[in-house]
Formats: sequence, structure tokens, C-alpha cells
Amino acid sequence: MMSNVKRYSVQWAAQFFVAAELTRKGYIISFTLGNAPETDLHVSNIDSSIQFRVDVKGHSKKNFWEIKFKEPKEDLYYILVDVFLDSMNQPIYYILTSKEIMQEWKDYRKHIVKQRRQTGKEPPPDDWRWGIRHTQAEKYKNRWDKLPN
Repeated sequence: MMSNVKRYSVQWAAQFFVAAELTRKGYIISFTLGNAPETDLHVSNIDSSIQFRVDVKGHSKKNFWEIKFKEPKEDLYYILVDVFLDSMNQPIYYILTSKEIMQEWKDYRKHIVKQRRQTGKEPPPDDWRWGIRHTQAEKYKNRWDKLPN
């Protein structure tokens, strides 16, 4: 299990990597510093005519991003980040709309419930750790074009 210190470091690194990349792409970024439950970054273009929110999820191993189900919102995007703190590898970004990530969440849940039933096991309880698998995120790799500009 990842220590709380490493989890904290990975999440902050992911947020700063995303903020740097968005800034490089010409956006203006504001951090919420943990004060907004589903928003890590407020983003706008240079004249503030376009504004949207980003929820950043980072991890240090290619496995699973834990996501809580929320109703999709038009102005909310998710950027998942592979953060490699122990190497010289660059971060890898996966960009999804709120609607896309919640559909992936549903697909993952459906897959696990079906798999459990096929093996004769009880479906997981409602408080199970749901999210999306790394393999699900692959099709969203570097899809910066999904963001408003």
C-alpha cells in the first residue's frame, strides 16, 4: 500500500505537472488548494471568455485511478496522470470529459460485477473502490484537443 506521504507527493506532483502543461498550452490556471471538492484547477483562456474546471488524479503505478461517481458536468474535465517520481520518465496525461470518465466508471463497475458473478462470488458492496483501469484510460492519452480553447 502506498504511504500517505507518497500519495500526497504524487497528487501534488500531478497537479503541478498538469498546471505547467496547461500553461504551456496558453491557458491561465488557478489552484483551489483543496478548497473545492471536485476541482483542483480553474482554467481559462487568455481573455477569460472560456472557463472550465479540472479534477486531477495522479498515480505512480500503471494500475487504477480511484474515482467517485458524480453526475457529469459540462464544465468539468478529468486529467489522469502517470507520475513517475522515482525515475526520469516524463508524466503521461489522459484527458477525459466528465461524461466520458463517468461512463468508464460505469463500464468498470459493470465488468467487475459480471466477472464476480461468473466466478460465483458476490458482487462487491456499494462502498467498493470504483474508478477506471489504466487500460481504459489509454484511448484518452494526450487528448488535449478535448479541452475548450
